[in-house]
Order: sequence, then C-alpha cells, then structure tokens
Amino acid sequence: MNGTLKPSKLLKKKKFLITLLLFLFLTACNDENENYVFFTSSEHINDSLTECLDDQKVKYKIDEEENLVVEEDDSDKAIAKCS
Repeated sequence: MNGTLKPSKLLKKKKFLITLLLFLFLTACNDENENYVFFTSSEHINDSLTECLDDQKVKYKIDEEENLVVEEDDSDKAIAKCS
C-alpha cells in the first residue's frame, strides 16, 4: 500500500469524525439545563467573593431574592476555594 486509504475506510473515518463533532457541539450547547444552588445570602456578597468565583471559573448569578447561587456542578469548588 502506498499510504492512501481505501474509499470505504475514508468514508467511515469521515462519518465517525462528523458524528463526534456533532455530539461535542450539541453537548456544549446544552446550557439551558443548568441547575443553580444557594451559596450565600445577599449580605455576604462582596467583591472579593465574586472575584474568587470568577478566578475559579465558577458559574454564578444573583437570584430573584438577591442571593448568590452557583451552578450545581461548581458548588464543591466554590465551597473549597471561595468560602
């Protein structure tokens, strides 16, 4: 063989690559199902806390009751690094 792939093998590799890329794209776009959990009440929110959360790349937001909530997947990191 001179280093070229047969057309059927090339087609299989293309299908696999396209499927993989599609899967990665769809899972990356699935942000609408984020679950947030309570982290601290409004009286404890300050610049150093939000800077720490930003530095640790913890997703957070202020809820309708003005509490700071963090994404559930990031809650352990937030507690360990920013408490």
